[in-house]
Amino acid sequence: MRIRDILVQHKRIENLDALNIVATALSTRKEAVLTDLDRDIDEKTCLHIEDLFSKREKGVPLAYIVKNKEFFSEQFYVDEAVLIPRPETEVLIEETLELIAKNKEINNLLDVGTGPGTIGLTLAKKTHKHVACTDISFEALRVAQRNAKNLGVEGLTHFVCSNLFSAINN
Repeated sequence: MRIRDILVQHKRIENLDALNIVATALSTRKEAVLTDLDRDIDEKTCLHIEDLFSKREKGVPLAYIVKNKEFFSEQFYVDEAVLIPRPETEVLIEETLELIAKNKEINNLLDVGTGPGTIGLTLAKKTHKHVACTDISFEALRVAQRNAKNLGVEGLTHFVCSNLFSAINN
């Protein structure tokens, strides 16, 4: 079956979602999918794509299907262990960056309920400040640690399993 045929069969799914799903299944970029619509797809990959489309049709968020979400121009791994970063949270990053720029005495940051680490890790990358990331979930911390590695901020981040501030001293 060709990519074009797969996309035509799944008109119930928004075009951009379908394109993202096919690109994920083929381990390629969306642009490559669009430039190779007549590419033949093997049966195993077709079945995998069908499974991903089925999940999307059942309401599973696209980010959980493709295991990725862009946030503040960075790519973050996400799975069902964490909440999906929301675009409006980027305003929080912008406001925090302004606050840090005005107050040179800020050397360390705390991200409580870090989830995938989007806030804390983005701030670590943009400011080069040390960030302690806490979450009550070990699985969420696993996701955040993976993202820290992907963003190259492992040396600036520390992860603590904690219910809010309970495991934080000083």
